[in-house]
Amino acid sequence: MILVIDKSEKGANAVADMFRYMGILANALTPPHALSEISTVYSAALIVNPTALPDCDDYIDRLASYAGTVPIFALVEKGSAPSFKRNIKVFHSGSYAARIVSEISEYCVARGLRIIGDYRLSGIDASVENRYVSYFGKKISLTRTEAMIVRALIRTYPTPTPPAKLLEYVFKASKRPDVSNIRTHISMINKKFREVTGENIIASKAGEGYSILTVIDREITRKEKCFI
Repeated sequence: MILVIDKSEKGANAVADMFRYMGILANALTPPHALSEISTVYSAALIVNPTALPDCDDYIDRLASYAGTVPIFALVEKGSAPSFKRNIKVFHSGSYAARIVSEISEYCVARGLRIIGDYRLSGIDASVENRYVSYFGKKISLTRTEAMIVRALIRTYPTPTPPAKLLEYVFKASKRPDVSNIRTHISMINKKFREVTGENIIASKAGEGYSILTVIDREITRKEKCFI
């Protein structure tokens, strides 16, 4: 998942939507909100036009201090060659999203970091490069939106994810449905997994949100029931 940061909320969403179109999770935030949001849930952070910030070097340093191992990249105006105190990789506006994804992935592979677009957990493979979502090799016929929700829950596992957060990660800002719509999608995802596996794949925790049920999670639940 990519955290897209721009002084303009509209600009951040425009870039994030390019990645979502490719099936890659993205969240679009303004600089102040990004500082409190950045975490290892993300595979990369992309700052759009950082030189527009009052003190871009200070901001990049602060973001890096919160980011931990999450790599930071910049997207700048075509033809410009800004110099940053911190050594970060720069892309130019007009670059194809596929190229940005490819180069970020190469950067992550070279450093042993998690690759964007790779979504696998406990037998579930919802990686972008695949034609469909599978569970231990069995095809699960999910819609595009359902697949994106599964990817989001894989990325945030084991922390339960509130429906409002799923809206941020999965949907375009201009096309976000009501938060209650998430419940309908979760219900359909579980129905499709039950048809293939006989079990739900997503659990809900009151007041906290949704999370993937891994093989270990289900085994723990079964053992707990034995002692009731």
